[in-house]
Amino acid sequence: MCGAAGEYPQAFINLDRDAEKATTISSSLGRLRDKLETLKPALYFPAGGTYFIPGKLSGLFKYVAQPSADQISALVKEHHISTRVCFAERGATMTVTSKPSGADVSMSNGVPPVSTSLGDSIAAHRDDVYLHETDDTAVPDRATIESVFDLARKHWRRVIEQEGDHHLAEHHVCVVLGFVAGRELSAQS
Repeated sequence: MCGAAGEYPQAFINLDRDAEKATTISSSLGRLRDKLETLKPALYFPAGGTYFIPGKLSGLFKYVAQPSADQISALVKEHHISTRVCFAERGATMTVTSKPSGADVSMSNGVPPVSTSLGDSIAAHRDDVYLHETDDTAVPDRATIESVFDLARKHWRRVIEQEGDHHLAEHHVCVVLGFVAGRELSAQS
């Protein structure tokens, strides 16, 4: 409901990236406010978390137009929105316990973060090399990728056989299509 991992404005040239970042964040926060005031959820947590751009393009991160946790918290406080905002990232774990009086939500740091500083993470990965810049042997060949798809299909069939069709709605399947050395991959069922 608020922000997303998009390429605008950091990947665009011939525009005022700072101004476009501010406009995009303002628009995202306005849409979030409208949705929270309309839906009145008891709990909201920004999906997707934060990210950074590693490698030689790390300098573009300063133009990523994603509202910060502080901006979202300030919006909720400023507009007197009763929704509780939880930031479940950097290894945070959210536990929701159902009670007659409503849900009880607790946050803990289940997985210790490698770094709590986004700036430190960006600096540590500033010299990362992108996969496409390395030797082609680092990219799996078609047979390897198709064998992974085959294993995934076999696992999915096993899940269906064990749990039956009535549980299919509880599972999500993600099919990834890609290109390797200019060849289209297929995901056969």
